[in-house]
This record gives sequence, C-alpha cells and structure tokens, in this order.
Amino acid sequence: MKKWFFVMLSSVLFITGFVAPAFAQEDVDCGDFNGDGRAVAEFWVENGFSATNDPHRLDGDGDGLPCEASQADIDYYRNAGGATLPNTASNHVAMVVLGGGIAAAGILMSLRRKKGME
Repeated sequence: MKKWFFVMLSSVLFITGFVAPAFAQEDVDCGDFNGDGRAVAEFWVENGFSATNDPHRLDGDGDGLPCEASQADIDYYRNAGGATLPNTASNHVAMVVLGGGIAAAGILMSLRRKKGME
C-alpha cells in the first residue's frame, strides 16, 4: 500500500510541478532579435504565428510582418521544406536529477524484488 501511495504521489508531483513550467513561454519583443529580420522570420514561422495569432505582439500594425521583417524573409522560412523543428527539449537541471532519481528508484526496486524472490 505504501508503495502505491508513493508512486501516485510522485506521479502527481511530477506532472504538476515539472511539466507545467515547461509549457511557460517567455515574452519575446522585437528588441530581442537585434534587428535581424531573418531571426524574427524564423521565430515567427517556426511557431506558426500570423497576423491573427500573435501572442508576443511582434506585429504591431497587423500586416503579417513581425518587427517589420521583409516579406522575403517570411517566405524563405515558410517555403523551406526541411525547416528545423522547434526546440522542445528540456535540459533543466531539476529534470535531469528527477530522471536519474526515477531510474535509480526503479533499479533499486527491481533489485529488492529479485532478492525477495530468491
């Protein structure tokens, strides 16, 4: 019973404590791109933003061009067939430690179970 309680509690803490911050996005402004139209266009296209979907308010006048990047820059990234995937991996130290802890706990549990069966 204690084992199931620990597993359930760990699962709930993992889901609520570590997954939610992974989906949080920092606010991005035009100044973050230092006037680099290609970087703005790449960010805009990779995240699927448009004049009607602009959560960072990069397109102030609603013309579909973020931070006044050129249409050529937008078209370059929109038409690139092999565009890079968005960076969704997490390399946060807490996630690495948590993963190692879960792996270690699993190994310990399997070793204890084998000793109990012998």
